[in-house]
Formats: sequence, structure tokens, C-alpha cells
Amino acid sequence: MDRKRWIDLQPSGGHKPGSGHIYNLSSGYDPVSRKVFMRDPNYLYTYDYDKNTWTRLKSWTHGWGGQRGVVDTRRRLYFTIGAGEFQVYDIATDRDVSGQWKTTGGAEILALEGPAVDYDAKADALVAFNAGAAQVLDLETKAWAVRSASGAPARPAGNGTYGRWRYIPEYNVFILVNLIEEDVYFYKHTAGGQQEKTR
Repeated sequence: MDRKRWIDLQPSGGHKPGSGHIYNLSSGYDPVSRKVFMRDPNYLYTYDYDKNTWTRLKSWTHGWGGQRGVVDTRRRLYFTIGAGEFQVYDIATDRDVSGQWKTTGGAEILALEGPAVDYDAKADALVAFNAGAAQVLDLETKAWAVRSASGAPARPAGNGTYGRWRYIPEYNVFILVNLIEEDVYFYKHTAGGQQEKTR
């Protein structure tokens, strides 16, 4: 970051994600294992930065479409959401537990290509944006609920939002970079966190 320069680390590992696929990849970082979990349309992988190594964990196919990867740091679950799918991998036990995650509501979020969704560690919930009101998945009840639409953009980016919707734990706030002709947005889901003057 000091030199503002990208470096190709040339990681090792016989199997790397995205072979033959330049898109439809999703990823999320697990701070416990210090690994990035990534899916392409056929497999689940990890990238270990400390060892600079890719590892293919298992075959885990999904539909051809854009998804967003999110890690629940409390339960250590890796979600891939979007394009009509909601799939869940248990990092600690190395198992696909999607069958245990039948949620109610939120159909429009799951249907999106590259949806705007991230994990809110303070609220212990997945928080998503489509158009207008934010939507929140309670990870205990597995039910989606609609929250405030005040000040929200009326529509998301046409080709998916992906990682341009992020939770910032230092300020307990979500940031949204929606369209290049719009201002940057902030969404406050719960009270608390450091305060910073924004416009």
C-alpha cells in the first residue's frame, strides 16, 4: 500500500480457481484461518496468503450466474448468494450445509446477479440492498426482514453490485458505491460505532 503498486505473488498449487472462467467467481475472507474462500462454477478453493498457496477443497458446482461471497465470522460459514441460489459451506467442519439453510423471504435478493450483501458482525446478520429498503437476514430465525428505505438509491447497478456494498466494523456502517453518476451512500443498520462526519 505504501508504494501503491500491485505485485504478482505467483502462488503455488496445482489447482487454481477460474480455469476457463473469467467471471462468475465469488470470494470471502475468513479471519480465523486467515484464508480466502473462493468459488468458480465448479469448485471451492482456498487461498492461504501466509503460504502463498491455492488449494482445491471440493467439487461444488452452482448455476451459471454472478454470486456474492460472504463469511459469517461468528459461525464460520461461507455463503454464496445470488443468481437464484443460496449455498452455505461450514468452514470448521468442511461440509456443504446448504440443506440446513432454508430461509423465508428475500426472494428478490437471492434472484439478483451479484447482489449487494455483507455480514454485519455487530448485529450478527446478513444485510443486503436491492432497491430502496435494506433487507436483513436474521441468522437465528433464518428469516429476511425489510428495513428503512430512507435516502436509499431507487435502483442497483444493472450488472450487479458485488463487493461495492461493504460493512465497515470501525464505524458500524455499510458503504455503497452504486452508480458512477451517483454519490456514495452509507446505511446505518444499528446504533453505535465510531462517528465520522459524512455528507
